[in-house]
Amino acid sequence: MLSVSKVVGFFSDAYCMDWAYAKQRIIRTLTADLLWERIELGQFNEETALEIARELFYGTAASLFKLEKEQ
Repeated sequence: MLSVSKVVGFFSDAYCMDWAYAKQRIIRTLTADLLWERIELGQFNEETALEIARELFYGTAASLFKLEKEQ
């Protein structure tokens, strides 16, 4: 298990822009599948899954680069 604040750059082998794009597409697809499975199992509701995805894909980077978080 890895906290959302530690995901950025974790096990990244994206050394060029083409692979960086492909890697983020793979990660987003796998994360969506995982969150959907958790919803189906009753572990998360849709709101919780969306909060997790938002934090993973925006909040973590916003904190790391000291950007203003969206409301």
